[in-house]
Amino acid sequence: LPEAVQQGLRASREAPAHYDGVAELWYDSLEALGEAVSTEAGRAAAVALLEDERRFIDHARSPLWLGEEHELVAPGSG
Repeated sequence: LPEAVQQGLRASREAPAHYDGVAELWYDSLEALGEAVSTEAGRAAAVALLEDERRFIDHARSPLWLGEEHELVAPGSG
């Protein structure tokens, strides 16, 4: 979309400032996410990830969301 359209959409939804990247972390379930950060190694990995992100992400101005995948059409059904 042209930049003017993007600016208008952002303003109309009070969306955060323009950004140029998205990071995704995938887990098999919410329980798996909890388990991943419940170990010493998992917590150390989370700290290392956060330290790295601080070099290029403005966390105070960056949205963060948690999503859950739902299959709407079964494989092979259409």
